[in-house]
Amino acid sequence: MGYIEGTNRGQMTFWALEDLVEAESMVRVIDRYIEMLDLSKLGFTRTKPAETGRPGYPAGMLAKLYVYGYENGIRSSRKLEKEARRNVEAMWLTEGLVPDYKTIAEFRRLNIRPLQKLFREFVKLCRSWGLVGGKIIATDGSKIKASNNKKNNFSRKKIDDRLKRLDEKIESYFSEMDSEDKNEDGENKVPEGLLELLERKELYEEYKTRLDETGENEISTTDPDARLMGNNRSGVEVAYNVQSAVDSKNHIILNYDVSINPSDQGYLQLTAKALMRDGF
Repeated sequence: MGYIEGTNRGQMTFWALEDLVEAESMVRVIDRYIEMLDLSKLGFTRTKPAETGRPGYPAGMLAKLYVYGYENGIRSSRKLEKEARRNVEAMWLTEGLVPDYKTIAEFRRLNIRPLQKLFREFVKLCRSWGLVGGKIIATDGSKIKASNNKKNNFSRKKIDDRLKRLDEKIESYFSEMDSEDKNEDGENKVPEGLLELLERKELYEEYKTRLDETGENEISTTDPDARLMGNNRSGVEVAYNVQSAVDSKNHIILNYDVSINPSDQGYLQLTAKALMRDGF
């Protein structure tokens, strides 16, 4: 007997995305839930198409894709774009549309607070289904690593140290040029690497100016909102401090917020007040 044979890749077939998604799939819940909401009342941007210009992606579709990413632990906008291209459930959810990662990231940036309201409404729905006990709620902060490398995070001290070393190197180059000028046989040209050092100095001075304008103590060039924080591995990394409150019955997150403060001190009271505001 031979092996089980697959379908010839060149064989034409007739199928629908609807037939490829299980009836009890979570994406059907996500789809129905977003369709039930009034996104404009929640504060989402671009919920109505513009009368002129190039057509944009529907806010509802982008919200569905974002919630799909949350449910599957996918935070990266680039990975969400890939999911919309290759994952059958994501393709079903977006109805075959494939927004690029920049569109997904921009949607998230413009709708941070509305997305929080969206999740809050989902908690209310879970509560109406009896999935939330509301008796024992645990709250804590978790450090979520940002995409920003530690090399691209600068404190005032780090910037001052870099500027000091650059000034020393630049001074050395200028001294070398003065020596060349005194040598009759020397060629009067800019030493290799001097222009690069001057550009780096200008960049660090720009960072320092931005810190002076904002009053912050550090700056992250890739993820501006991220900060250098200690992690549970006794190290430090550029991260966010995510405060969350979880119900004990089905481990559903009832409330969350993102902070750039590395300490959890003071957030227990704030989280408790937010839960009380939501009726817990």
